[in-house]
Amino acid sequence: TSVLKFIEANAKAHQVRVVWFNEAWQAQNREELWQLFSSKVRDRLKLSQPTGLRLRRWVNRAWAGTRKWISAALKAGKAMPEAEQYAQIGEVLVASAENLIPGVPHVRREDVLHQLQRIPENRRLIVLIDDLDRVTPDLVPHLLLTLREVLDLPRCAFVVAIDPQVVSVALAAVHPGWGSAPKFLQKIIQFPFWLAPAETSDMLNLVRMELESAPDTIDAAPLEEVIDLLPRNPPELKQFFRGLW
Repeated sequence: TSVLKFIEANAKAHQVRVVWFNEAWQAQNREELWQLFSSKVRDRLKLSQPTGLRLRRWVNRAWAGTRKWISAALKAGKAMPEAEQYAQIGEVLVASAENLIPGVPHVRREDVLHQLQRIPENRRLIVLIDDLDRVTPDLVPHLLLTLREVLDLPRCAFVVAIDPQVVSVALAAVHPGWGSAPKFLQKIIQFPFWLAPAETSDMLNLVRMELESAPDTIDAAPLEEVIDLLPRNPPELKQFFRGLW
């Protein structure tokens, strides 16, 4: 995630649009994945809302105002059995109108492609995909294959942050014929880049940073002597210190 944020900052410095796509893990199939992604693109590229969605919102706003008026009239004692009848009639009309209004469509692939064509040829839309580790393990391979299929869009660059160990576990559990994680990821990732494990010197720097923000003054020397006993994962190390505070 930190690396993705570095990429985002660098992209913005060069006026390149960035879309964060953290919801891929919610998808159970190809259709849901495209719906989630298209909603993100629509919001980021400021595509117009679908007509059906605008009509539904207008009906709901109009009916909400009418209900408030009827409720106020009843509270004021003005009367009326007729008001309750009007309310019932109104609810029936609203339900009927919503049935006649088309369902809320998601952005079509053609809409996204049309919008991407407006991006200058020397520019790209960068999509940062994170949190795939939260996907149910047996869905990870299928989701990655779906990402390759659905998100194969021109003028887009996709950066997928994932732990290959998660993929390895999923491959073995779902389909042994898919082989090892590196071979499988070659089908998905065109330009792999591996983050090196944190060195002891890196962990010591992180320890010193955490001690600087501690509520009390703590000597770093004793902790440096037992650095090999502390968590090697940076987020877990930070959580360890926050637990102490």
